[in-house]
Amino acid sequence: MDESPEGGDARDVLREIAAALPMEPAPPDPAAPAPASAVPAAPAPAPPEVPARPVSSRGLPRPTWWAAHRHELAGLVTAFVALVWMSLGVASREWGPVLIGITFALGALLIGARAS
Repeated sequence: MDESPEGGDARDVLREIAAALPMEPAPPDPAAPAPASAVPAAPAPAPPEVPARPVSSRGLPRPTWWAAHRHELAGLVTAFVALVWMSLGVASREWGPVLIGITFALGALLIGARAS
């Protein structure tokens, strides 16, 4: 198969084709360090800063009254329940309801601290 019917060698034909094609240089090895240039490259100019537009107040939904004050209301209800339990404990002269009232009072304090 090396010989063509017209008497030419296939390897000669391949050499002629290879010589006719322009050869590109091999890509640089990524592991090799880049050659240092004598002239440092000028830094690219920074793109102009676009001023940020303020958010339109028309686009923001206004919170409802309940959503804005639900923590305060929860704290007030919890404080009222704490007073009821403590007064029941004092009236019955037992410590169980008083301890439950103290627990509710601590809950009211935590709700108030979280709401602030």
